[in-house]
Amino acid sequence: MYCQLSDNSGSIFENGEGIMKTIAIISFFCFLFFIPSARAQTRDNNEKIALAIRAGNAKELAKHFSKNIDLNIPGSEGVYSKTQAELIMKEFFSMYKTISFSTLHQGSSKDGAKYTIGNLKTDKGIFRLYYYMKKTSDVYYIHEFSLNEEDKD
Repeated sequence: MYCQLSDNSGSIFENGEGIMKTIAIISFFCFLFFIPSARAQTRDNNEKIALAIRAGNAKELAKHFSKNIDLNIPGSEGVYSKTQAELIMKEFFSMYKTISFSTLHQGSSKDGAKYTIGNLKTDKGIFRLYYYMKKTSDVYYIHEFSLNEEDKD
């Protein structure tokens, strides 16, 4: 005994409708699974970056830097290689001991870049922190990193 998959009018694939429906269904499910995974990857990066900042760990933070990064922190302003930026951040964290870091806002631009704004509290003051990430080879890397000291009232 066998199961007949089509009626006498022919295969379900003869007119292309079956293939088109199958492709549409597969495409829809791929889209549903891709979007959340891209958001999860960005969220994971932001969490790892926040942990590195809270720990004052320049080496872990630098893992998320692009090859060249626009760095703007007290005493250093310019475009640096990933290695140079790591050393500069290491010096910053040795001079300013991290007490806490909190994220105030996160967002994205029309071109898919991501940004985060937060407050970094150190033993010598509070800094407004900003970083901007762009996607390269399906991974988000920090292209801009800025720390501006808040006015003391």
